[in-house]
Amino acid sequence: MIYYIYEVPGEKNGATKHWEIRSQYNFEKYGIHPVLIETMEGPDEPDYWQEVGDREWYYADLNGYPRGVHYKTTILRAIKASVVNMRNGQFLERCAAGGRANLGGKNPSLGIVNKQKRVLTFEQAQEIRSKYTPGTYGLTKKIMEEYGISANVFYGIINNKYYLEP
Repeated sequence: MIYYIYEVPGEKNGATKHWEIRSQYNFEKYGIHPVLIETMEGPDEPDYWQEVGDREWYYADLNGYPRGVHYKTTILRAIKASVVNMRNGQFLERCAAGGRANLGGKNPSLGIVNKQKRVLTFEQAQEIRSKYTPGTYGLTKKIMEEYGISANVFYGIINNKYYLEP
């Protein structure tokens, strides 16, 4: 696994396994292209996530940025939130805001909600994945507008963090 340590100049340092997606997200959020500082290659396991997070914090300290949530903690939270609930054939969906979960859309107040406060269905998430082509920012923006979702929700669906594929 390759891990990327980056800087959003004037804002923060970060770490990710998905450089292209994360750099696009940070550009959309800050309006600044992130700069790749270092790559680390190692296993996809908690002990190495600790090393990656420590390296990210090293650069944050060096550049005078506040330390964010440690990379290992972020990954462990994402794994916990991505558990699949097979009861009644429904998937456990992670909520984009707050990491809460919704069992198969039965409680819309906890599901992934678009700008119109409507819960996306699993089928819509599958459609989004089928329409997406990496590296096509204009198409990405068009898909987000079509479904009324933020970049955070869009990339969560693409990265299989929300509305898990079987």
